[in-house]
Amino acid sequence: MKNLTIDDYYEAFGRLLLEDKVYLDPDLSFHLLCKWLGADEKQLDARVQDELGVTGSALMRQYRAQEPGRLREKYAYLFDENQ
Repeated sequence: MKNLTIDDYYEAFGRLLLEDKVYLDPDLSFHLLCKWLGADEKQLDARVQDELGVTGSALMRQYRAQEPGRLREKYAYLFDENQ
């Protein structure tokens, strides 16, 4: 098995959020995601905080909260009364 660094886990976490949108699963917590990745939760959380200024859990909540607005904006043309 490959020895992964916290940098590797941080990159994987970012890709899972940005590319795979794992935050859309309401049952997936930062804790469970770390467990699934095999990452040390405290180390990854500290890295996220150092880089982004929020905890891993807070970052996932922020992505979840922004998703409805992103979708409304993306599909606004469907609901524009002026068309």
